[in-house]
Amino acid sequence: MANDFLKDFGVPVVFGAIRTLGILDAPSEVVAGGMMLSTDYQLTFETSALPGLSYQSALTAGGVAFVVREVRALDDGVFSVASLSKI
Repeated sequence: MANDFLKDFGVPVVFGAIRTLGILDAPSEVVAGGMMLSTDYQLTFETSALPGLSYQSALTAGGVAFVVREVRALDDGVFSVASLSKI
């Protein structure tokens, strides 16, 4: 079932020799008293698909290069979310 969700909404993710799918979000947030917009990139992925993904890991998602700032499990741990910085 997790694979069906990613097949419908995912983008290609490459981490070393691993190729999988993930959901890339780029929500904007208003900061500095409304003076600036900040984009906080996040990748939602099946936890077992990206073993070893951790702080400062490099990956590409949707053809864009990122470095990982943080990885955290969601709910029961089937999915995880990585906070990313674009490089």
